[in-house]
Amino acid sequence: MPTKSIQELEARLQATLRTLEEPEADTESLEIGGHEDDLSRRLQLARLDLVQALRKSIAFKIWEAYRCVKDRLEREFHEAGMEFSASEHRLRSLEGGTFSQLWEARDAARGRWESALCKLARHRSTGSKLVESYPI
Repeated sequence: MPTKSIQELEARLQATLRTLEEPEADTESLEIGGHEDDLSRRLQLARLDLVQALRKSIAFKIWEAYRCVKDRLEREFHEAGMEFSASEHRLRSLEGGTFSQLWEARDAARGRWESALCKLARHRSTGSKLVESYPI
């Protein structure tokens, strides 16, 4: 799941949480009086428990999405690094084509490796902020 999708999901979930948390202020002002007040208070507290469970679930889902993307990007980075290493080896041994072909293949592999490195670094910097805002 791309970081943009994670951020869109986070925004929708935040809006949902805000609507669920509105009764929190009312709960503090309730006085235990009659049977109806007690029942109302219990229902409000149950709702707050559900909000807390939802928060934990959201935090877990965000962490899980972050980890899946991170794992995929790390795999891409590793594969690009192996391809870059192999292209350098072919260039040093001059096997598989002319020098200019091998040099171009090496440059292309290096570009893919650098691109994968940038994606991974960008994901780690944005993702760590995202995950820190939702401690599990």
